[in-house]
Amino acid sequence: MAARGLLQSRWALLAVLCAAQFVMVLDSSVMNVSISQIVADLDTTIQGVQLAITAYTLVMAAFMLVGARLGDIWGETARSRSASPCTASAQ
Repeated sequence: MAARGLLQSRWALLAVLCAAQFVMVLDSSVMNVSISQIVADLDTTIQGVQLAITAYTLVMAAFMLVGARLGDIWGETARSRSASPCTASAQ
């Protein structure tokens, strides 16, 4: 029974991660499609807008990496805290 709950939580986690990746791709796509309108509204150059979009995408990727690493660290400690003493010593 515990294995089934673990399998369900893994699928739920996969669904959340896929949704987060989809939102990032969608966000970048929308911004790239709307470059011409952004240039007209802000009275700037295409190169300036492309630089801003690239910087935004890189910052989002960096935050995702940091978030994944923190999830690894906190997930490991939560698993260690919730494990029985026999399995905690084996880790």
